[in-house]
Amino acid sequence: MNCEQARKIDIVDFLGRLGFSPARHPKPQIYWFHSPFRDENTPSFKVDRSANEWRDFGIGEGGSIIDLGIKLYGCTVSEFLDRLQSGVYGNDLVRLKEIKPRSTEPGIEIISVKPLSHPALYNYLLERAISLSIARRYLQEVVFRIDKKEQFALGFPNRSGGYELRNRLFKGSSSPKDIFIERHGSNELAMFEGFMDFLSFMTDPRQSLKQLPDILVLNSTTNFVKALELMDDYQRCRLFLDNDDTGRAYTKLFIEASSNPKSVGDGASLYTGFKDYNAWWILQQQQIRIRYPTQLPKL
Repeated sequence: MNCEQARKIDIVDFLGRLGFSPARHPKPQIYWFHSPFRDENTPSFKVDRSANEWRDFGIGEGGSIIDLGIKLYGCTVSEFLDRLQSGVYGNDLVRLKEIKPRSTEPGIEIISVKPLSHPALYNYLLERAISLSIARRYLQEVVFRIDKKEQFALGFPNRSGGYELRNRLFKGSSSPKDIFIERHGSNELAMFEGFMDFLSFMTDPRQSLKQLPDILVLNSTTNFVKALELMDDYQRCRLFLDNDDTGRAYTKLFIEASSNPKSVGDGASLYTGFKDYNAWWILQQQQIRIRYPTQLPKL
């Protein structure tokens, strides 16, 4: 058997012969499996049957049946082709003991963490139309070292102790990379791609007039599986991801992978024509300043 012949073998059928059944089948050609590489509660392994390709969102890898086979069996291409030719697939599969997180910004060393105080950071927040009282609630002033140089930035902590780091000239993160989650006892979840979008949402005075949803900030779309595991705990979820190709693709994936797709809404319609929630929010505040210069909400 050669590679061209192997690529014609249906991946869904191949996985079925190994004992793996689809956990979800939301569309005619889309199948979600629990990953064959590890034990998991939420299916994160997608097969597009029309393209005959797979993607494991837990490890960020995918490809053809050949890519799958050599990873499953820990073998060479020729060895996998021989196995397909013999029709004896066996159960000697490679199991990944843990998912290694993708590396964050190289060489970042956190030196100190303290409450916000530097005027440059306050000015940056005002440029992004973020309430300083909201910022003080969620952000820290972080001094860090990278490339033997000390810098300071806004630090947004994740649930594992890492930080998303931002100032006017720098964007990065310290290890470990993870999501942010804040619970308000709600049955609704609001999911944001980045923390500036979340802080924009919290700065909007209308949010104080109603019950806040639980909040999840991805910090990176590579945290897709971590977020998906939590999303299904809610009756409703609104997605506020970026209006770029990546954000739109992951919005589609979250809806498609949900156990109840009808419960997941695309909140990005709020800021159609803008890159993200924060870009839209900045313009709203600029327009308010022009129309009602004496009636501005305090930031």
